[in-house]
Amino acid sequence: MNKISRAAIIGLSFLTPVLAMAQGVTGVSSVPGLIGKVNDFVKLAVSILFVLATIFIIIAAFKYLTGKGDPNEIKKAQAMIVWAIVAMVVALFAWAIPKIVISFLGVTGVGTIDSTATGF
Repeated sequence: MNKISRAAIIGLSFLTPVLAMAQGVTGVSSVPGLIGKVNDFVKLAVSILFVLATIFIIIAAFKYLTGKGDPNEIKKAQAMIVWAIVAMVVALFAWAIPKIVISFLGVTGVGTIDSTATGF
């Protein structure tokens, strides 16, 4: 198992208390309440994913610069940059899909993910 996989597993293990507390969630007695909770989670997940992807790009750039021309190190750094960009694209889709679905369904009066809350 490589270092990135190990770091991802460790990072996700920190989210288990949040999942355990999910049983006590209040305010989800209706569909708009559920949609609001899902939107809050998506906003948080998108923000975290963008921050992590940015950190990985910085780390990859550092590896690229300190690779000293070693083709193996440069390939690893380029792969990290590609996967960080993939993570940003996934985060962008996670942010956009609820908006598209809500506008397609024509639902009004439910909380949507607004662009000012996430800073995009």
